[in-house]
Amino acid sequence: MNTENIPYAPFVDYVRDSKPANVRNMVDKLFFHWPLFVVSLLVCACLAFAYLKLKAPGYTVKARLLIKDEEKGTGTEPVLQELNMFKSSTLVENELELLKSRSIMYNVVRKLGLYVDYQEHGPVRKQSAYVTSPLKVKLLTPPRIISEPRKFEVTILDEKSFTLKDGDIEQTLPFNTRLRNNFGPWEVGTTATLADYIGKTVTVIINNPNDVTDNYLENVTAELVNKDATVVELAVKETVPERGQDLLNNLIKEYSNAALDDKNKIRKSTLDFIDTRLASLTGELTSAEKDVEGFKSSKGIMDISSESNFYLENVKNNDMKLNEVNVQLEVVNGIERFINSSNADNAPATAGITDPGLIALVNQLITLKLQRTQLMESTPEGSPVFESIDRQIDATRQSLRSNIRGIKSSLISARNQLQNFNSKFESSIRQLPGQERQVVTMKRQQGVKEELYIYLLQKREEAAVSYATTIAESRMVDEAYFGRPDSPVRVIVLGVAGLMGLLLPMGIIFGRDLVNNRVESAGEIQSNSQVPVLGELAYQQSKSPLIMQENARSMVAEQFRSLRTNLYYLTEHIDRGRVTLLTSGMSGEGKSFVTSNLASALAASGKRTIILELDMRNPMIFKYFNISPGPGISNYLSGEVGKDAIIQASSIQENLYVAGAGTMPTFPSELLEKPRMKELIHWLSMNFDEVLIDTPPIQLVTDAMILSRWSDVNLYIIRHHYTYKSHLKYINQLHAEKKMKNLNIVFNGVDITRSGYEYHHGYNYYAKQDNKQGYVSPGGSPFKDFLKRF
Repeated sequence: MNTENIPYAPFVDYVRDSKPANVRNMVDKLFFHWPLFVVSLLVCACLAFAYLKLKAPGYTVKARLLIKDEEKGTGTEPVLQELNMFKSSTLVENELELLKSRSIMYNVVRKLGLYVDYQEHGPVRKQSAYVTSPLKVKLLTPPRIISEPRKFEVTILDEKSFTLKDGDIEQTLPFNTRLRNNFGPWEVGTTATLADYIGKTVTVIINNPNDVTDNYLENVTAELVNKDATVVELAVKETVPERGQDLLNNLIKEYSNAALDDKNKIRKSTLDFIDTRLASLTGELTSAEKDVEGFKSSKGIMDISSESNFYLENVKNNDMKLNEVNVQLEVVNGIERFINSSNADNAPATAGITDPGLIALVNQLITLKLQRTQLMESTPEGSPVFESIDRQIDATRQSLRSNIRGIKSSLISARNQLQNFNSKFESSIRQLPGQERQVVTMKRQQGVKEELYIYLLQKREEAAVSYATTIAESRMVDEAYFGRPDSPVRVIVLGVAGLMGLLLPMGIIFGRDLVNNRVESAGEIQSNSQVPVLGELAYQQSKSPLIMQENARSMVAEQFRSLRTNLYYLTEHIDRGRVTLLTSGMSGEGKSFVTSNLASALAASGKRTIILELDMRNPMIFKYFNISPGPGISNYLSGEVGKDAIIQASSIQENLYVAGAGTMPTFPSELLEKPRMKELIHWLSMNFDEVLIDTPPIQLVTDAMILSRWSDVNLYIIRHHYTYKSHLKYINQLHAEKKMKNLNIVFNGVDITRSGYEYHHGYNYYAKQDNKQGYVSPGGSPFKDFLKRF
């Protein structure tokens, strides 16, 4: 037996858990896929340029508003302040919230018709025709339902008619015709630019006004310019700056009108209350004067004593104060009724109330109720929008109730004290002579009603003056304006596109690796298995499976020679022929291919080599060597023939012999358990230098496990991008449980043009040699190799 000393020549030197190698492999993999990066960068660059070209420029529209605040010197003039009986404090923070209230924004959207978008075809894209639109679409009633934007194509035929296309339905109609759809009645009117659009088509998109309102509420900002001033800056981003100007200007106008309406409602309710009381007092005062006049005339009384006048004056003054208290109590009771009412229209009178805190709270409650009423017109009652305003209303009610309890208690106490004074004066008046006492009583009633009448007249004049001089608590500082368009920064857009162009292919590459369940590299085997990799064999297209004969100088042939050398170091000190068993986890991993070519490499080195074809279920070796089936190992094990009868010499390689599988047995595994199998292997190892056993997949049948008891070396074949990663666990289990001694892995079919495979030293050299000899280069055609880089 030839046991020449050949130096160890591994094809690859693996280093387990090498971080620099992992980083290098990652970089190599990314560079391998350079066409994918080029395509991704080109696509992202094209998308970036298209975005810059097609995106409509945006504008920031701004306006400034001054909210008057007496504490900061921006209130009304002193003269007007003295005339104003409805003084209330203005809190800038509250006004900021009112500016962005949904009810005000909804009114602006409805008034300007911002829920309708007009578009015309431009040279590159559709563009808004807000300024130049020849049409004016108007919803005649609040829409019932617009779940999705409704799109219509309007073609203007002449100055009186147009064609309306709704999906597949097309009809010709005159302008200002009342139309009806599922969202309610509407009509199409005209504008001054109609003549310029005859024969042209305008796209009309009708949106839900509630959705448009919510969109603007999110985009409109209201902020104080600085903390020391009450100037508020409103801003909105718009692609049509004129639309943004109209929005902000009308928002400020609507806000001011809403504030004035709130104030005027309080003033009007006060005037109505006073007018009602004056009408009642007029008749009572006239009746009292006639009674005094008639009594004096009938009794001939010209004057009363000074003592009577003293009592009369005191009683009149006391009654006047008592009437003022009663009026205030009546006003307080009216405020209490308003607190408990859900209606915002019955605003209470506040005449005679001197507490500014109570007046401010009443005004705040009226404002909140009006906002809720306006919201009810455009928002379903169960909407979350009402939660915030309901909490504010409840908090204001609680504050008012607490304030009213204190005021009411004080007024009742004052009324009781004044009534006690009246009792004392009445007791004194009873001591006067009869006729004089009657005159004093009548004069008292007359004086009380006269003083109350004068008091109410004074309050009515104050209320009328205040009503006439109502001034808004805000003033526009700057009308809405806009500057240059906020175009996207070209450098940033291109930079983001470049970054996406790099990250996208990286995500594809590494994402594909994450979901891949096949073995991709020898390093991956070493990282997940305790079994060493004895060698690896590159993938190479060839007409014959016997690479050692057809391409003796190819890369794969040299790798088989390296594998042959590595085998010598696994069994240096045995005194007989080496028995090498080859198996795999599943069919198709190249087990028979590796067996045949490894045997050819061993025979070429002068070793008497024999292959035992023990994959009896699917024999392939005899096909590779073009050997007639004849009697084989199964026939020998069955006792039909002897050892010499199953051995056939190979016609393609000297020193190479094959023992075929023979007739397909019924129970191959049981046949291998016979003593004749052990005897055959022992006899062959004594007469041959190398005995190679080709076995079926070990994870499918038990044949390889049976035969491994008599082998010296066990080679487990793993195929690149074919074997499942889960098989590595099974290999580890075989190694840990020592079911197969001297177990090693052969990594077969490595496609070095796939996934940037890093272990291909000398690839270019071998490729050139193969091309000179007319062989196919490893990996296939250049075009297919290029496609693999994607």
